[in-house]
Amino acid sequence: MLHCSSILLVEDDHYDREVFKFALNEIINTPTIDVVSNGEEALNWLYGSLVLPELIFMDVTIPLMDGIECLKVIKNDPLMSHIPVIVLTTSEAHREQALQSGAKGCIRKPNTEKAIREAIESVIRTDTKR
Repeated sequence: MLHCSSILLVEDDHYDREVFKFALNEIINTPTIDVVSNGEEALNWLYGSLVLPELIFMDVTIPLMDGIECLKVIKNDPLMSHIPVIVLTTSEAHREQALQSGAKGCIRKPNTEKAIREAIESVIRTDTKR
C-alpha cells in the first residue's frame, strides 16, 4: 500500500466522490482526503490551508471554474506548482489539454469502483517511480 499524508479531491458529483474516496482508500494509506466541489472552492481551500496536499485529483467538468482553469492557476503559483495534479476526465481532448497545462497524469473516468481503483493505482504507481 502506498502512503500519502493528504489528498485534495475536486469533484462535484456526490456519487463519484464517494466511489473515488472508497477506491482511493483501498490503495493508499491516506489519513486525510479533503473534498471540494469546484475550481473556486479548490483554490480557496488551497490558499487557506496551512498544509498543502501531497496530491490533487481534479475532475475537468466542474462548475464555476473548470478543472483545466484551476490546474493552470495551481501550476502558475510558485507556492503550489510542485503539487502533482491528476486530472479526471471522460474526454481525450481534455486529457491532452490537461497534460499540456501541467497535469502529472490523467485518469479516464470509469464507471465502476474496481475500474476507478485500477486507474488510480496505475497513475499513482507510475507517478511515484519518476
